[in-house]
Amino acid sequence: MTRLVLAVALLLTLTACTSTPSVSTGEYQGSLDDFGGETVGETSALWVDGGERIAILTGGSSSCAPYPTAVTVIDGTIEIETGRSGGDVCTADMAAITFEVETPAGVAAGSETKIILLSEDFRTEITVPAL
Repeated sequence: MTRLVLAVALLLTLTACTSTPSVSTGEYQGSLDDFGGETVGETSALWVDGGERIAILTGGSSSCAPYPTAVTVIDGTIEIETGRSGGDVCTADMAAITFEVETPAGVAAGSETKIILLSEDFRTEITVPAL
């Protein structure tokens, strides 16, 4: 019986942490001082590798960091939907995280481009400056 209770508890824990897969090509810790891009609050963006990818710096709980789940282009604007890692309970700290996504088709790599980050909790508009 104890094994059954433990198995059910493990299954519930894993299910709570299951989320939409990331479309990120890379994720790492970062800070605005290290980043050097345009900032709006905690969010910033810049081109990586001559425009092949876009790096987005954003903030949140270190135990429930945001990550990209979908990237679309609408009238030249990149929309990035984000999910949140972790479970239902997040630590009350603030951490910077950077994720990269491939430059989508329909966007001139390295050009000044508007980006909209979308989640259940927020909508943030930033501009990635031209190279």
